[in-house]
Amino acid sequence: MKKCLTFLLTAVMLLSPLSFQAKSSTVAATPVVTGGEEKLHYYLIPRNFASFGSWTLTGEHVTGRSTATVPGEADGSGGEPAIAMVNLQSAGSYKLWVRDRDYATNQPGIRTFHVGVDGVQLDKTFGIHGQEGFRWTEAGTFHLDAGMHELALYDTSGYYARSEGFFLTKDLDLIPPEDLAELRELAEPEDPFSFLPSAEFPQWATEDVVPVHTDAIENEKVKIVFHQGMGQQGSLVQNEIFIKENGEWTLVKAKSDELGFLMMAAVGSELAGQLGEFAQFRQEVSVGGTMIGTVVNDFFETGYPIWFIPSGFEKISDHQIDLSFENSEADLTVSFQFDELSYEPKVTLHAEFKTDGAYSFMFYNGNETAYEAYDTVTAPLLYVKKAVPEASTVIPEAYLLTPMATLHYTAGNERYQGREMTAGIVMDPSSVPQDFAYPDTSTFGLVLRGPGGDVRPQFTAPMFGTEHS
Repeated sequence: MKKCLTFLLTAVMLLSPLSFQAKSSTVAATPVVTGGEEKLHYYLIPRNFASFGSWTLTGEHVTGRSTATVPGEADGSGGEPAIAMVNLQSAGSYKLWVRDRDYATNQPGIRTFHVGVDGVQLDKTFGIHGQEGFRWTEAGTFHLDAGMHELALYDTSGYYARSEGFFLTKDLDLIPPEDLAELRELAEPEDPFSFLPSAEFPQWATEDVVPVHTDAIENEKVKIVFHQGMGQQGSLVQNEIFIKENGEWTLVKAKSDELGFLMMAAVGSELAGQLGEFAQFRQEVSVGGTMIGTVVNDFFETGYPIWFIPSGFEKISDHQIDLSFENSEADLTVSFQFDELSYEPKVTLHAEFKTDGAYSFMFYNGNETAYEAYDTVTAPLLYVKKAVPEASTVIPEAYLLTPMATLHYTAGNERYQGREMTAGIVMDPSSVPQDFAYPDTSTFGLVLRGPGGDVRPQFTAPMFGTEHS
């Protein structure tokens, strides 16, 4: 599988053709159980279910099928259950509560469903409490061993059943509060991917190494200097970027600023929906041979984070330098080069994967910026002034009428030694498919928050949830 994308990081840097080739296998991870006080409560919301079956994720709840226009003609047979997986820290007796929906006056008691525990369907019917809205309904008490367990919703009515998930507790006298804010004070929703490591840039790659090999490429406006030295974990390549101002080179990226390529890896990925202009992805990873899935909005929670930090470089010509990497997860090469069409360098990434799966890379230049440190952000028709998303959400190509984002720094800023500067990322027009993009056909996405939570224009490609990843 090969893809080709070209990116430009304006004023400071620029990114180019991106191609991929896959081989075969799975991505595996092992959950981590932390010590401390015994965990008593487990709150499982639909967004974090392992699978939805014939149910549909609708905002914060799941909705069953509509097999008829009137209740008496509905058929509850043939549906597939929605599945939630829970990893219990300790064995014991647990009381299970189910968040079910009913109505007080609008045909109450007809939007029903059943529940299963570890593959056994319970006799009790849910969705018949006769009150308006979602309520907690007791399902029963169960003795459960430590480890993974399966909770299921069975759409047995085939008529608009609705649920907001499960609450499992060792406190057999506790009645979970109906106010979900109060509930979250007892237990935050379970995160099936909580065992995955942080996606933050490795600190060892930011040490200012002593160069043993240095070379550069430049044109009339931009110069990139590469340095290779020995870091804490072996050979390490760093770079500096300069732009020419009034005949003199001005540093815009320091040697110890981040230089690396983040790959998020999952076994499977599909587009689960949207929250406004942000994509929601249903991701799957393998945990000890068991497939764990959840719906995520944050790019840095889409799978297993793998940083490719350059360990070597080769000057191919006066206008091109190639980086090499020692990672075993994929064979990666990255080229920095100048061409006749733009002053900024193009960065070309070629990856050959050793395992089948879903993959997406993140492209950016340098460190994140604190919200207070920049003056304005520009992403045409999406963001102006200082407005940026609160999280590292992904904006699909379909919403980027002009595929770019920049940050403007006023005179006196610390990042650029007091010089007024605008820097950002722009997609090279030659790499954008000549077709109208929809969220499910987008080849790339824009992310404006880094893994550390601060602001930085970044592209992710190929975009998860599409055939491209």
